[in-house]
Amino acid sequence: MLNRKNLRLILTVMIIAVSAYSTQRLSAQETQTLSSKKQAEWDKKVTDDFNAKAAQNPKGIDLFKAANEGDIKKIQELIAQGADINILTGIMGMETTPLSAAANKGDLDVVKILVENGADINKPGFAGWPPIGQAATNGHINVVKYLIEKGANVNFVLTPEQGRSILDLASNHPEIVQLLKEAGAKND
Repeated sequence: MLNRKNLRLILTVMIIAVSAYSTQRLSAQETQTLSSKKQAEWDKKVTDDFNAKAAQNPKGIDLFKAANEGDIKKIQELIAQGADINILTGIMGMETTPLSAAANKGDLDVVKILVENGADINKPGFAGWPPIGQAATNGHINVVKYLIEKGANVNFVLTPEQGRSILDLASNHPEIVQLLKEAGAKND
């Protein structure tokens, strides 16, 4: 159920997802013009969506939260209890995996634990990007190196129409671009 603890999780997911995929958020102008009734409808929709997902897999929600917070002990406990390590968790179409959340934050210790326990290193998370894309766009070179070592797809393209590659995401981080190219990444 939605409570203060889970509201923090929702806000974290929304902030990260919105930064990764700005077209899924309301523009500032749209937000300012929403009536209080529409805002209440939006809030209810977000709450209902989160509660439905939490009811389907509460351990998955907890695993995402633990990964996002870097709580290694809790991650290990939840994995031992059978939490779905590859769960897509989030709200309003802004779902992600625990691994993508850890890669997005650059938390190599959490990334390693999740990968060592079977997390899919190529499963898309925020905005459709796999964990290596999350790490690359945020400049987390150690996470990128680790994911490459574990076989991450360095040539992932979001969609042929969009043509955005991992190299595109890493464009503000020349050292990551070089690392990706050395691993075989191409910008076709």
